[in-house]
Amino acid sequence: MLGIFAVLLFQPVVSLSNPSAENAGATNLLPLTDNRQPPFMGLYENVPKAGGIDQVDEYAKWLNRSLVWGHGSQGWENWGSVEKAFWLLVPWSKWVAAMPGRRVVFSVPLIPGTPKGEKPFTLKEGATGAYNSHFAQLAKMLVDHKLDNSIIRLGWEFDGGWYPWAARTPENAGYFAQCFKQVVTTMRAQPGAEKLTFCWNGCGEGLPYELAAAYPGDDCVDFVGLDIYDKSWAKGVYPYPPNASAAEKLERQTKAWAALCNGKFGIKAWLAFAKAHKKPFMIPEWGLWKTKDGHGGDDNPFFVQQMFTLIHDPENNVYEAAYWDAREAKVIPTGGTTSQYPHAAALFKKLFSLPTPATH
Repeated sequence: MLGIFAVLLFQPVVSLSNPSAENAGATNLLPLTDNRQPPFMGLYENVPKAGGIDQVDEYAKWLNRSLVWGHGSQGWENWGSVEKAFWLLVPWSKWVAAMPGRRVVFSVPLIPGTPKGEKPFTLKEGATGAYNSHFAQLAKMLVDHKLDNSIIRLGWEFDGGWYPWAARTPENAGYFAQCFKQVVTTMRAQPGAEKLTFCWNGCGEGLPYELAAAYPGDDCVDFVGLDIYDKSWAKGVYPYPPNASAAEKLERQTKAWAALCNGKFGIKAWLAFAKAHKKPFMIPEWGLWKTKDGHGGDDNPFFVQQMFTLIHDPENNVYEAAYWDAREAKVIPTGGTTSQYPHAAALFKKLFSLPTPATH
């Protein structure tokens, strides 16, 4: 029983600019290149852990690719998590050294959580340069482990409210921008760290200020990034009604995509911001979603199709995109598992796989 996957095969590809129209530019999408040029592909396995390196390699094999970039995340318990992350850097260093072209995107806290009983760490203090020494040490470690070509996803998802560096007020937006600039300037100044690049990365949450208020400046941002998940609280979208047909689900999925694209802090707004600042776009995390309250699209091939088009449309100038393959979003059959989203996984494999080489 094909269900929604069969319905999808007869639907037009939805364009980013007009979710109700056929994407006339679909034939002009960028080709798959096995990570030889943008858009590069990555896999983000979980946070925080050494990165699921084996799963990154399995992912590449699943898509008939030889090269996929990895993503790793530091913890944010204390400053030791930032400047002494041997558990993270050592395995990734070995992985990068084993094959030319490999690269890692590291999620790095802008400030850690505050241990019980200590004076709180704040963006305001960070804006003065008070924490720069910790990041100087991190830069030295990256150089020592030959990870000096990494992308640093600094203070990721700053517009959300769940990390210690959350910038949810206009005042903290300014402190965030200054703190980010302090860290980038410090890390780049370390000998051998000149090739490090930095991603300014949000998640599309609503904010009481303009994006520019939290922007550190073109001189210290190399990529503008946005995390994108198939979840929505828009009216008439998710959860699906009981016994919804495949066609009814697809209608709601189309509305969910339109909600993600439009709005003051939607995908189109972030793309426009990147273009205005002449910065390549990154999608450090994207994924399907399932929640207990039903506000995710679940097994949604339509979302996979739209993300493929978004990533490969040359107008969007996407530099790298990484699927976040964990928990609610897990779709890749790695580690001996089967996909929790079989229809979406089938389309994912069809769209993102390289052709099987001919045998003679």
